Amino acid sequence: MTSIEQTWRYHVIGDGPGQVVHLAGEFDMLAADAMEDLLVSAAADGPLVVDLGAVTFIDSCGIRALIAAHNAARGAGHPYSLANATGQPRRVLSMAGVLDLGSI
Repeated sequence: MTSIEQTWRYHVIGDGPGQVVHLAGEFDMLAADAMEDLLVSAAADGPLVVDLGAVTFIDSCGIRALIAAHNAARGAGHPYSLANATGQPRRVLSMAGVLDLGSI
């Protein structure tokens, strides 16, 4: 049996309305569902800042998770923003038009 290495981690600051979720690592199809669950839950609770400063890779599955969180925040009437994207994640999010969803 082969185990799958977890390629990402997160840290949440704030335990009530208004949270900053610091993401780190790689966000691909292996991480996207868990990332989406985390971000959508946080977005439903209040204003959300997703800090991408330590993200080294993101693909379309990771982008889907960010868009789902944006839609959850918008549906709940809460602000949503992306922060600190650099390198490959910034290029991919820019090409996909996702940077327009929030501050960066």
